[in-house]
Amino acid sequence: AFVLDRNIYVVGGNRGPPTMERYDVDKNTWTIVGNCKLPTDGHYQNVAFASS
Repeated sequence: AFVLDRNIYVVGGNRGPPTMERYDVDKNTWTIVGNCKLPTDGHYQNVAFASS
């Protein structure tokens, strides 16, 4: 997850392209961001893994 322009972005870890949701703090709404590229200057780290 990261914060950008007063929005909170949560990135999902699906196989294939990442999925991302944006939370708008001002409007109190969640939006699915389709077919997105993550900012290249961010630092990313896995924080959760699926159990089998």
